[in-house]
Amino acid sequence: MSDGAIDFRTVPAMLHRARVETASLDLASASFRLVARPPDSGTAPLTLVLSGVSEFRWHAGAAARGDPLSLSVVGLERLAADDVWRLYAVPGPSAVLELSCEAIRLNGDPVTGVGRSFRDR
Repeated sequence: MSDGAIDFRTVPAMLHRARVETASLDLASASFRLVARPPDSGTAPLTLVLSGVSEFRWHAGAAARGDPLSLSVVGLERLAADDVWRLYAVPGPSAVLELSCEAIRLNGDPVTGVGRSFRDR
């Protein structure tokens, strides 16, 4: 973990096409943790922790269950400094993850910024 903040545009860029290793939602602490390995096999896994989760949506068709999850589409936005973060990810051909949260950390560092960033196929 470094001392610096991470620009929010880095998150979709780093997660795009990453393979999900683990994902967990902790209802008691209202947090979501995602560990994903970038497509470059020599790269260490990324750990994304979203805290203060206020909305969580998971849509998956039967084909998505059991299939390896690779993030083909990743979007992240926060439209004002006091707004929530919104994460959108497509981890499979028939699956969509959407959530809203108060704060995000990537590999332990806080994610900052305002705007929209999107990566797709």
